[in-house]
Amino acid sequence: MPDQSFRFVTPIFIHAGIIHYLMNMLTQLRLGAQLEKELGPLRFAILYMAAGIWGFVFGALFGSPSRRKLHFTRVIEPHFSPMTNISH
Repeated sequence: MPDQSFRFVTPIFIHAGIIHYLMNMLTQLRLGAQLEKELGPLRFAILYMAAGIWGFVFGALFGSPSRRKLHFTRVIEPHFSPMTNISH
């Protein structure tokens, strides 16, 4: 089975429309810049990635059933899908 751990990272950078994108950028400009000054760039990057990954995981595990299905369809089910082994 090919490594598909990228599926936990890519949702951090995917946005659900222009409003979602603009709100994320506004928040990062206001809060992210201040937090990066306090933590430093490396610790901020680690915190940003960890929060994104764990936010996605917790949303998939504890979100509403319809959102849970959406998360698991993108992350978990491809690992068990017969289509992932076509090239092998």
